[in-house]
Amino acid sequence: MNTVFLQRELDSCDRQQWRRELAAPLVAKQAGQLVKLFVFRAGAEWFGIEPPAVVLTEPMPPVHSVPQRGKALVGVVNLRGSVTLCFSIADALHCLAGPVSTRPMMVALVCDGWRVACRVDDVAGIRSFDRETLAEPPATLACAATRHVIGMFRTDNASVAWLDPQKLFHTLQEAAR
Repeated sequence: MNTVFLQRELDSCDRQQWRRELAAPLVAKQAGQLVKLFVFRAGAEWFGIEPPAVVLTEPMPPVHSVPQRGKALVGVVNLRGSVTLCFSIADALHCLAGPVSTRPMMVALVCDGWRVACRVDDVAGIRSFDRETLAEPPATLACAATRHVIGMFRTDNASVAWLDPQKLFHTLQEAAR
């Protein structure tokens, strides 16, 4: 039986990061200055999307292939009793290959009533970013990804691209045709 993401054993890196965050002095921020994003890794890139777009996250279930479809459409999965299209965000956004995940995750997203499952390599959960630190996407970001990115937030370890859910879903709809 698979354990769910939130019940997994923490590794030492997570513990150290949590200690730093919990020991850091509290800085009062106004609610309008913070941007909360659900952060995940697809390929070599870290992305964030607004939490209302995320329905659930769980270990990747079995995927049933769909014949004669592009690389971005992985297949279909059983998502709580309904057949749901499953996409690879890394392939849809033409991300560079990253570390191979031994535990790929499924993130179910919804936009305008359309629900899809997405295969991602890692999930970092919901993070808060200071809106003042939002930067333009770098020119080195893949051309396909820049159309979907609102801006970039820098963390200690990586940059997080803030995805526009409307544009992402438009790309996924095109991949499903």
